[in-house]
Amino acid sequence: MWGYIPTAYVLGYFSDKGVLSSFWKSVAVALLASVITFAFGLAQLSFFVPEGKVLELGLYPFILGGVIKAALASLLVSPSYKFFSKL
Repeated sequence: MWGYIPTAYVLGYFSDKGVLSSFWKSVAVALLASVITFAFGLAQLSFFVPEGKVLELGLYPFILGGVIKAALASLLVSPSYKFFSKL
C-alpha cells in the first residue's frame, strides 16, 4: 500500500509535464509506475517470505499482467489526455 503514494506522485508529475499525451511515453511512465509499486511490494513481502522466494512469488507471476495493463491504460490515457487538455 505504501508504494501507491510515490507512484501517484510520479504519475502526477509526468501528467503535469504533458508526457502522457504520447502513447509510447505514456507506456513508459506506466511501466515506471509499476516498477515503483512492485519495489515497495517486494520490500514488504520480504518480511514474510524467505529471501529466495520473494521474486518468484511477488514479481514473476505479475510481469505480463503489468505490461498488458500499462499498454491498455496508455490506449485510454493518451487520447483522453489530448481531449481534456483542450477544455
